[in-house]
Amino acid sequence: MTSACQSCGGPVPSGAAFCPACGSALNTAVGFQQPRQQVSPQPIVMNRSGPGCLAWIGGCAVLVVIGFVGLVIIGAALGGHDTVSRISNGAHPAQPHHVAGAVTLLNVRGSGTKTTETFTVGDEWDLLWSYNCSGFAGGSGNFIVDIQRKGGGFGTPVGVNQLGSGGDSTEHYHDGGTYYLEINSECSWAVKVVDRS
Repeated sequence: MTSACQSCGGPVPSGAAFCPACGSALNTAVGFQQPRQQVSPQPIVMNRSGPGCLAWIGGCAVLVVIGFVGLVIIGAALGGHDTVSRISNGAHPAQPHHVAGAVTLLNVRGSGTKTTETFTVGDEWDLLWSYNCSGFAGGSGNFIVDIQRKGGGFGTPVGVNQLGSGGDSTEHYHDGGTYYLEINSECSWAVKVVDRS
């Protein structure tokens, strides 16, 4: 014989201690019913003033300052003025610090699309690049440098792919061979290849 659950109304087999449908505890004593509680939702009130809120805002401000200082330190360590000198007007290739025996193999500038002449590098070489989109509509654009191995093949180094108003940096490579570059940008750009082998 089955009866109905007091909570959900689902069928409950006789002798069961809990409803198989909703899991409510059952009391099988005659005449006993579990009281139902009415719970009304209470609005959540957020205190947007007082010392707790000020502490939260102060903590966020401290985190922002620490993050900014960390980025400045990391930026100086990775691309500081010893390796790259920043150029602010126009697209000019970044200049590396002097490396004995370094030879410039390619030095091109322009805008739009260009496939460069081939160049042969040893196992240590740099790709210095910069781009400036101040003359492009909207002041922001793409700058892409694909490195292609002469004759095709696998293992081509990864080039540059930037989107923004401009920038400059130096990429370091450790894979010698004969390559050419495919440059594509709406902005003015400059690219230099230096063999450091």
